[in-house]
Amino acid sequence: MKGSALHPDRATAQRLVATARSYDGPNLQVEIAGPDAVAVNATTISWWPILIALAAALLLLGATLRSRGAVAVCAVTTSVATVTALAIAVLLSHATTMTLYAPLLAAVVAAGTSLGGAVVVVHRAQSWLREGAGALEAVTRAAAQAGFAIACGGFCVTLAMDGVVALGLPFFNGVALGSAAAGTATGLVILTLLPALLAICGPRLLGWTERHHLTTSGRGLRHPPGLRAWWAGWVHRRPRVAACAAGLVLLALAAPALTLKLGGADDGAESTSSTTRRAYDLLSTDYFPGLNGPMLVTVDLGRAPSAVSPDAVAAALARTPGVARAAVNLNNAQAGVAVIRVFPTAGPRSPDTTALLHRLRGQVIPRVLAGTGSRAYIGGSTALFVDMAANFHGATTGFLAVVLLTVLGCGLLMLRSATIAAALALTSALAILAARLRRRRTRRRHGRIRPGMPQLTW
Repeated sequence: MKGSALHPDRATAQRLVATARSYDGPNLQVEIAGPDAVAVNATTISWWPILIALAAALLLLGATLRSRGAVAVCAVTTSVATVTALAIAVLLSHATTMTLYAPLLAAVVAAGTSLGGAVVVVHRAQSWLREGAGALEAVTRAAAQAGFAIACGGFCVTLAMDGVVALGLPFFNGVALGSAAAGTATGLVILTLLPALLAICGPRLLGWTERHHLTTSGRGLRHPPGLRAWWAGWVHRRPRVAACAAGLVLLALAAPALTLKLGGADDGAESTSSTTRRAYDLLSTDYFPGLNGPMLVTVDLGRAPSAVSPDAVAAALARTPGVARAAVNLNNAQAGVAVIRVFPTAGPRSPDTTALLHRLRGQVIPRVLAGTGSRAYIGGSTALFVDMAANFHGATTGFLAVVLLTVLGCGLLMLRSATIAAALALTSALAILAARLRRRRTRRRHGRIRPGMPQLTW
């Protein structure tokens, strides 16, 4: 392919996949693997899960708010916040390098936070209307209390993520910029658009029955206490028990973060409906799993008379346990650079291949290059994800420190209480650690181990 690894030519890749797959039939199976085929699969998005999620959200909003006007206010607020966050992320991409998923992350985070904030503010406005307050008074109180707090939370997210960007942690830049865009969009929409929509709707935030009762009696309908009221009353009566129970649950969920394992995915983690997964299975069955993820050893031979021979390096690599074969793939004698392709016997993301990578880096290559003045570097999918995971572990401490300091500082400034600010920082830390996903490995075909998550996750 003529496209680069970072900017693949997807249109050409799609034509290539379609041309090759056109020969697939009852007597011949044709599948495509490689980075460009993966890029084609990555750009294919099914809208059905998104539509189902939107329908479920609308049903939940209707059951919670019991008013079409209230649901419309929340839906419009969420839509505008999502589009605004996406626009901010796209604008940032013109000024700095961002990961491909940063705009999507910005949209998802903005949708979730703005929807949750809108529901809280609308519910507060409904409560004031039921108490007999005027429409303007109800909107003002809801926006001044709940709306301001939610907007401050969004801006705190922006400050924290800006601090993460300032730390220069490359693996968090996409996450940080996307989250910062979402926090800014949420804060602006909650402070500006949401109060305006509430004022426009006014009494229509309540259902028709409640509006009629409010007009005739001056007060809203009293709803019989349900599960939410019972739970709120129980927590109010036993705050320490509830706090201890919640803390223990968070600690239990956060405990696996101490043994967090990170890893990436190869084509074997894709769905069997994709051609890359079927190609992976064919190569693993008819040859060996390591053929799907070769290691690339780049040797800088150097100019010294004692420079190592690429064939000698390849021979030493081939004799290493766990290596199926190794051979010189490219040799530019004039530039003094050679590329050796090494095929492990195990799959790209198996523990055996990871152990082989460490053995090659720590023992085999240093022994072969000793006293020659040459240098060698190992790349490939296995090396990429192992190095990313190591750097990710190191950067996580800085990320958590910035987030906690921002939450603590904002809590002190806004709440003027060290106790509440410390409680917010502690619960935020536990929530972040509890949200980490420990990579689970499951046995699959061909006796290999593949990760259950398709990308680096935490």
